Amino acid sequence: HIFTILAVSKKSALLSVRSRKFKTLKEKIEDWENVTKVNLSYQELGGQFQTRMLSSTLKKLIRCESLYLVDNRLSDMSNYTFPCLQELNVALNIITSFTHLPVCPSFAY
Repeated sequence: HIFTILAVSKKSALLSVRSRKFKTLKEKIEDWENVTKVNLSYQELGGQFQTRMLSSTLKKLIRCESLYLVDNRLSDMSNYTFPCLQELNVALNIITSFTHLPVCPSFAY
């Protein structure tokens, strides 16, 4: 039994190391906090699963200056704030009111 426990421990340790390396790689690849231009157009992001993933991603776009979300079946973005956003394209979505647009303090009118 000791050997079995030892084998499981080594396997768990190996998985833990792999998991940390993957997480580090994922953080480097998905550096949403530092991107300035994002194009997520034509991705059908209005579905239930996609909406959760999109919400998580959009909340990280704190330095984004240009955001393109064309034709994604989006209806309300009012709970997002993009402090640096200067360009937003949400054409071909189902946003029916200006009040459903995100807060963008850097917009020049």
